[in-house]
Amino acid sequence: MLLRRCGVVAIGLVLAFSAPAFGQGAGAGDRSAPNLEIVASGGSRLQVGPAVLDGLPRSEQSVAFTSSKGEQSGRFEGVLLWDLLLKLGLVKQPPSHADLQRIFVVTGRDGYAVAFSLGEIIPDLGGKTVMVAERVDGRKVPDEGGFRLIVPGDKRGARNVRALARIEFR
Repeated sequence: MLLRRCGVVAIGLVLAFSAPAFGQGAGAGDRSAPNLEIVASGGSRLQVGPAVLDGLPRSEQSVAFTSSKGEQSGRFEGVLLWDLLLKLGLVKQPPSHADLQRIFVVTGRDGYAVAFSLGEIIPDLGGKTVMVAERVDGRKVPDEGGFRLIVPGDKRGARNVRALARIEFR
C-alpha cells in the first residue's frame, strides 16, 4: 500500500512539472484542449489532455449498439483505457489479485455515471477494449468535452459515456 501511495505521489509530481503535456498551464480551460480528470484511489487528481493521448498507441474500432434513439454505429478512434492507465502508473502489468477488487466510476459532464470493475479491462482477464475516443467516423466526437468512453461488445450503449469528464477509482 505504501508503494502504491508513493507511486501516486510521484505521478503527481511529474504532472505538476509537466503541466502543459497534461492539459494544465497554457491552454487549460480552453475548450479546444479538452481535459479528462482521473482520480486515483488515494484521492490524487490527474488532468489528462490530448497531448497525453497522442503519446499512446492508437486504436480504431467499429462499434454498433442499441440506444434510446435506436441502432447506433460508428468507427471510433482513440486510445484504450488500459493503455492510458498503464502510462499514468495507475495500474501495473501483470495485475495483482488486489487489482481484481478495484472499481472505477466514469462520469460525463452532464453527471451521467457508470461503474466498471478493473478486471473487465485487464487484457488477460475480461479483455474489454474500452476506449477513450476522440474521433468518430473521421470527425472529432461531437460531444462537449472532446472525449467519449466507448465499450465495444455491449449490446446496449448505456455504458458509453458522452462528454467524458472524470474517471474515479474507488
